[in-house]
Amino acid sequence: MEKELLDQNQETSVFICYAHDDADVVHAEIEWLANQGVNRWYDEGITGGKVWREEIGDALDGADRVLFYVSKSSLASAHCNREIHYALDEDKNIIPILLDDAPLTSDLRIGLSRIQMIHKTEQTQDQYRAALMAALEASPPGSVAVAESKSRVLSMKSKRLLPLLALATIIIALGIYLGYRDSPATDPPAEAAAISQEKHSIVVLPFVNMSSDPQQEYFSDGMAEELLNLLARNSELNVISRTSAFSFKGKGMDIPAIVEKLGVDYVLEGSVRKSGNTTRITVQLIDGASDSHLWSETYDRQLDSVFAVQDEIAANVVSRLQLTLGIVPQRKPVKAKAYTLFLQARHLLGEGKLENLPRTERLINEALEIDPNYVRAWTELARLYGQQGQLGILPIEEAYRLSGAATQRALDIDPDDAVANAWLGWEALAQRNDLHTAASQYQRAIASDPTNVNIGRSFVLILKELGRIEDAVLMGEYVVARDPLCIICIDNLARAYLQVGRLKEAAATSRQSLALNPQGFLGNVILGVSLLMQHEYAAALEIFERRELPPLDQIVLYSMGRQAEFVAAFAEFRQHPDVRSIDVAMVYAWSGEVDHAFDWLDKFAEQELAGYGYFYQAILFNPLLDSLKSDSRWQAFRHKIGRSEQQLQAIEFEINIPTLRY
Repeated sequence: MEKELLDQNQETSVFICYAHDDADVVHAEIEWLANQGVNRWYDEGITGGKVWREEIGDALDGADRVLFYVSKSSLASAHCNREIHYALDEDKNIIPILLDDAPLTSDLRIGLSRIQMIHKTEQTQDQYRAALMAALEASPPGSVAVAESKSRVLSMKSKRLLPLLALATIIIALGIYLGYRDSPATDPPAEAAAISQEKHSIVVLPFVNMSSDPQQEYFSDGMAEELLNLLARNSELNVISRTSAFSFKGKGMDIPAIVEKLGVDYVLEGSVRKSGNTTRITVQLIDGASDSHLWSETYDRQLDSVFAVQDEIAANVVSRLQLTLGIVPQRKPVKAKAYTLFLQARHLLGEGKLENLPRTERLINEALEIDPNYVRAWTELARLYGQQGQLGILPIEEAYRLSGAATQRALDIDPDDAVANAWLGWEALAQRNDLHTAASQYQRAIASDPTNVNIGRSFVLILKELGRIEDAVLMGEYVVARDPLCIICIDNLARAYLQVGRLKEAAATSRQSLALNPQGFLGNVILGVSLLMQHEYAAALEIFERRELPPLDQIVLYSMGRQAEFVAAFAEFRQHPDVRSIDVAMVYAWSGEVDHAFDWLDKFAEQELAGYGYFYQAILFNPLLDSLKSDSRWQAFRHKIGRSEQQLQAIEFEINIPTLRY
């Protein structure tokens, strides 16, 4: 096939972004689209080593819509990444079509977070093509494409349930350091949000940039985030995390609606006007119950005194709420120019755009040239290298090496830095299965900054790997109370409830997640399994069949006594070329075929274990494998993966889990 150019005279023009490895599938699609009269442009294969041609940019400029065929190959393709990021920057109408179970990278997850995917393999051909044409025809240029499809990122059609659960575990925890900002897939309904009901709770909303230069938004956002972090240090105040607080940015939502969604008592909002070395910061504290102003003040300061004014604002807020100020951690002095460069770099990196990365690195290095002992700049550099590894810009081993070196430099300056210690702990587990070092580093991180919700998210998973499942529940509750709109956090807590047998709480919490994102993968899985465990078979089967989640649907058929259907479905499942041994073991375990279950578990340990990346809690605490756990072979399996009771007990680990205050 030759590439086809867009006919600019036609009303609708479609650019097709795909990877060469998917050519067989996509070319059939192109031919069908041609028969439907769709004006399209595609390139004959995207191969390595070629320069991203100018004509591709021209074709994207002339396109109204972009069909993005999402697969492991396209996500790994530098060409596809350039094309789709260019389309995002140009506010093109993107229609993503998921071809396999490929998880989106963090930057694309951010960029496409409000766009529903069409899952090609989860529908009949007629249903899929109807959804595709509806998306092509119904969405005006510049709008978000919404197709009649299922919007979860991880597809279960490939019959890989538990491996995908493990992958989801990794994605969740990478948020600690790679900068993942989880946000609701849809605007959260009011009845879904009031998870936290603390006596003294507050949300710090993004400050408004009042400067003449819109590029100064990094400074207003940074000011709000710095105040949020300062207030979070107060032991008497529960502060909503950045993820939930910043999810309201640009939505024009009034204060009472935000209060209702977050369940907070107070709101702090403000604005920043920056001109040269002068800043004017206006803040106001609002009572959530009455929507009345409790206090407001304007601060005119030089940029050199920005840390002092942040401390002053935080102290005034605490005083107005009649709380004890407590001990404010001493912040090391930082040169104003280095701080400004750091804020710019953090803002760029948080946007998740591929083209931002080179400039981000330059800004961080400029900050470090000015102030070589700036710890936060070193940890931000480590975060940058982590993202480059995740995106395939750097080989993952090289990314870990560079990130580790930057993190170690931060610890050389400040051995107690929480972020740096947590990252080294995460790297020790993810790269080397070194749970001893992971435990030690996280212990130090939490001791240094127990209120850091970003660290707390991944700490839940570390606790599970250590066998501290009850502590993981407590930590999960703490995180969700402070990040009530974080879907990943809610799902992680729901799964922890399920893993300790608190089934009603697991179901209720997963429903909170699904109220925020009805198509959520983990939310549906956890709700279905919790209903299954409570013998609500019909409800569980409806979820698993609607979401097409084998082999969970087969387990329900067995539980309902529908033996013939179960036998036929399970036999077909075992013959699937992509079947994973752990999934088969799970069905055998549930149906009481313990010997067969261990045969498949052994096969998994010998042939497929490496794909789990040393995160085994999705297996160890899976209630569907409970029939195996009294067998000596289960203990042998745990020992093989470094998670036996004796191995875990040998790890010295003492920590105080932060407690909730109501």
